[in-house]
Amino acid sequence: ARSPRSTCVLADGNRLPVRPGRADVVTFAQSWHWLDHEHAPAEMARALRPGGWWAAWWNQATAGEPWWDTYQSALAASCPSYFEQHLSPDWSHGSITAGGLLTHAGSAAIRWTRQIAIDDWITDDRSKSYVIELAPAARENLLARLAAIISQRFPDAQMQVPYTTRLWLARKPA
Repeated sequence: ARSPRSTCVLADGNRLPVRPGRADVVTFAQSWHWLDHEHAPAEMARALRPGGWWAAWWNQATAGEPWWDTYQSALAASCPSYFEQHLSPDWSHGSITAGGLLTHAGSAAIRWTRQIAIDDWITDDRSKSYVIELAPAARENLLARLAAIISQRFPDAQMQVPYTTRLWLARKPA
């Protein structure tokens, strides 16, 4: 509505529906990790015009308290596909520049505090792939354990969790 000549496309990042060199920017909000990192950087370079931008960002809880460590341990012990790689401050940016088709163009980290009810946090957990893939009884058992861990730290059922939003930028050479 604000930029009637701009086009926004929602698409599979592994196969963008644009002609080569047509995109000014491609963005990924908490989704870059789902792409095939062997092929996605070349697809981004194909779609971007010279001088075009790739941007991705990821929100990461950074609690750093004993409850957080216990919570992480419960996830790791119960979910075979869970890994703490997503907690790394550079979880995936290197894959976009690995082939040399795009160059690193900057990054930023913004710290903030998420205020959320425990029930809403558990609803978020329920939506994560490594929790979804569990058998129903195992999933409900894990979610109950996670809620108990969190409730010990936040007895009023209102969480305040430190977060960092990390932004990574890359650019196709002009």
